Amino acid sequence: MAKGIPLMGRGPDGKAKIINVDENGNVKVQLSGTIPLETVIFNRVGPIGGKVAEVIADIKQPCELCSFSIGSNYHNVFATINSYSADGTLNGYLRLPAHDGQYMYEPSARNVQIHANGENDFWQVAVYNETENQFVLTMKRSIMFNNGVKITIRNYSDVEQLCAVNVAIAKWR
Repeated sequence: MAKGIPLMGRGPDGKAKIINVDENGNVKVQLSGTIPLETVIFNRVGPIGGKVAEVIADIKQPCELCSFSIGSNYHNVFATINSYSADGTLNGYLRLPAHDGQYMYEPSARNVQIHANGENDFWQVAVYNETENQFVLTMKRSIMFNNGVKITIRNYSDVEQLCAVNVAIAKWR
């Protein structure tokens, strides 16, 4: 006779039920939840023109922004991370509140450095070197978007600047 503890669970009807095992005695389980369809990486390196906006990623399905970093030789190259509504329209983007609550700023190394002392719950300035013109902004945690995300980088300067961006997004079913 087999030794061990019988495992019991409850069926959909709420009644006690023996848990299924395979031929080797391993418990059969089925994972629930959302499973990533694929992870996509977006990279861009090089100049961005003065007063230019460039779309880096445009995903119109449930997804998770897993990683984002932007480096530049100019402190005010920034990103807009928009979310899509269920009807497919853009419904706003992540911004950084001013200390006094009277304004919202676009996320850039400069704005996070000045208005959040280098970091908040989402953004972190990894490099802020005005002498060498080196500025890197990264995100600290992932964020889910139920209907998709659009990421655009923008150069506030009147002249061309250098900019490198790395983004990882997990698309969901």
